[in-house]
Amino acid sequence: MLVKYLLLLIIMALSSATGYVYGEKFKKRVFCLHELINGYVNLENEMTYTFTPLPEAFINTGKRLKDPIAQLFNSIGTKLKDNEADNVFLSTKDSLEFYKEKINLNEVDIDIILDLAKSLGTTGIDGQRKIFSITIDRIKSNTEKAEKECDKYSKMYKSLGVCVGFMLIIFLI
Repeated sequence: MLVKYLLLLIIMALSSATGYVYGEKFKKRVFCLHELINGYVNLENEMTYTFTPLPEAFINTGKRLKDPIAQLFNSIGTKLKDNEADNVFLSTKDSLEFYKEKINLNEVDIDIILDLAKSLGTTGIDGQRKIFSITIDRIKSNTEKAEKECDKYSKMYKSLGVCVGFMLIIFLI
């Protein structure tokens, strides 16, 4: 009898934990989008005001950010510095593929990042400022949508995990 209650408790804990894990993915996306905004603002400053070369600018920006976005920026800068990639776009694409599981961004977010990577270093300072401004505005728009999704779906998955746990317990009793 004690074993039965222990197994029911384990089922409840596992289903609740699953709901919380799925709910946290939405929070992680919002966090990563906020860090991307900070990163691109810092990168823009590095490039346009201190005229830091692009590989060093990525690495310096990565030092100011939190993981996993810091790892992404450092990877892009390192690939550029070590000539592992031919251009910023390829370096960014490779780094995004490597850190895809950690950064938890959707395809629209990744497309925004890749669009910026195509343009970096191809125009003058004023052109770079405009490109950064457009990119930051697009990421802010996605951040607002992600925050709404987070509020809605994070609570839903957490509640769903607990409800499924109770449902399983009721069926097994």
